[in-house]
Amino acid sequence: MRLFYRDILSLIEIQASPRGYFYTFTNSDTLFLTLNFDEHKTNKSQSGLYHFALLFPNAAFLANLIERLILIDYPLGAGDPNFNEAFYLNDPNGNSIELYHDRPEVV
Repeated sequence: MRLFYRDILSLIEIQASPRGYFYTFTNSDTLFLTLNFDEHKTNKSQSGLYHFALLFPNAAFLANLIERLILIDYPLGAGDPNFNEAFYLNDPNGNSIELYHDRPEVV
């Protein structure tokens, strides 16, 4: 999981401990994702998480990530609900992740 979030999604690992990893988008951002674990193997169906969404700070940041995912042929889907640009993928544990950026409001 660490390699996925750090190396594939390119999140910044601001801290690591024997029991978890902590991530932000940039070194100056607030912590938004913590991966906690212990020595007990969890059943995939009991991971405690089904889906979460990451709101990217800007369209360029999201576009760079999507380009990297396409280049490594990582499976993903896309959606366009008119108010944001969204892409969907699963992490190695099968948790669904939505990667999105809100479009500017049209007045």
